[in-house]
Amino acid sequence: MQAVTVGLERLRALTEVTTLAGDHMGFFFSLHQFSDFALLALRIALGAVFLTHGLGKRKLWSTQPSAQMPAGMLRNLRILSIAEPAGALGMLVGFLTQLAALGLVIAMLGALQFLITKVHRKFTFAVVFAGRRGT
Repeated sequence: MQAVTVGLERLRALTEVTTLAGDHMGFFFSLHQFSDFALLALRIALGAVFLTHGLGKRKLWSTQPSAQMPAGMLRNLRILSIAEPAGALGMLVGFLTQLAALGLVIAMLGALQFLITKVHRKFTFAVVFAGRRGT
């Protein structure tokens, strides 16, 4: 019975916040209580995506340089094959998340460098937002 009373008091307090903030915006003012959960979910999702993408690059360690994949590009891809899963594991576990995010930034900068130099695509806002190819 006491739990029901406490629950009703919390509901009344939430309703008072809603009426103070305005009828349509009160819901958004009450969402701050979920910020920790939202950051945890975002961190886990980001880590899972980068981990699944990074683990596919393990086969690069047995690849030999060729005309399609010169030694310099293979070296960069091998560095990325370490930085991406390491950053993803750091994000998943929550250990040194800023350093882990730096590993993911390195991975994304490597992807940009690959697109610009090897695929010869310009990285412009028209390509990113409109889906058009740069020339």
